[in-house]
Amino acid sequence: MSVTDDKIHQIRIAAKNEQLQSPESIQITKAVRYEGYRKAFCKTDAPSDTKIVCYLDRDAAGEEVDVYPNIHGDYNLDEVVPRLKDGWMFWVTKDDGVWKSLDWFNVSRDCEEWSEIEEHTANDTLTVAETGTAHSNLGASGAITLTLPASAPAGTKFAFAVQAAQELRVDPGSATIRDDSGQTANKYKTANAIGECLMLVADSNGDWATISKYGTWTEEA
Repeated sequence: MSVTDDKIHQIRIAAKNEQLQSPESIQITKAVRYEGYRKAFCKTDAPSDTKIVCYLDRDAAGEEVDVYPNIHGDYNLDEVVPRLKDGWMFWVTKDDGVWKSLDWFNVSRDCEEWSEIEEHTANDTLTVAETGTAHSNLGASGAITLTLPASAPAGTKFAFAVQAAQELRVDPGSATIRDDSGQTANKYKTANAIGECLMLVADSNGDWATISKYGTWTEEA
């Protein structure tokens, strides 16, 4: 019995919600198991290695195995996205005696272009002169807001990374940050889980285009 990508996507959603909502979902689960796919739960955060120790089927209770995720290029797991975290679940299958991931992991080449990273523990306003820099909330004890420069020339770019489990807000001022969470002027984007990141570049209309993001970024209500 074959399992299509769409079916695999459905079962991933069911697994994330920890519930099976219909007999069809139960059948999909059986099909996935039949094809040899298993849940793997990370024992640690992504290491500087190409393998990671995981628990099969049950977090902190299943059989411990070495998993070698499929990685595009010669990179370690702490250099690629999605960036695995302790307790995260992903799908694996055994290939010639080796546990491999169902999904592929990719290096974020955009990160190689950033000249430096600044750690913010309080609100700050960025300047056009800082283009090409990355910014995080490492060390912050609460929510902080980083405001983008007004009337930035096209091509001005910034990266933002959540490095403390606090809300990191990116405020466009009177402009708009365009992504799939909304395109409303004067509304910030926000995320609060470590590892989430957002990369923006100024467009010719005075707004900000999202060129890459990871995690869940939402628009101010």
